[in-house]
Amino acid sequence: MVAFRQFTPIAKEYIDTSFKFDKMIEKTDLHKLHKHEFTEVHPVAIKLDDMELFRTFKKYDRNMNGYLEFSEYT
Repeated sequence: MVAFRQFTPIAKEYIDTSFKFDKMIEKTDLHKLHKHEFTEVHPVAIKLDDMELFRTFKKYDRNMNGYLEFSEYT
């Protein structure tokens, strides 16, 4: 059993850090803006559309900081 007053700040912090769609959209837009700077494309990436690539990235970005850290990458 968890007291409501204890639960709500924890739930709010989790929601704020895990589901900031505006930040995820900004990151996607930034990627699209600088996409042309990457000359080599991995053969598998050619088959991915932007949304699928975004979902795949989110799957591995466990702490949702917008970067794949070494532990997430491995």
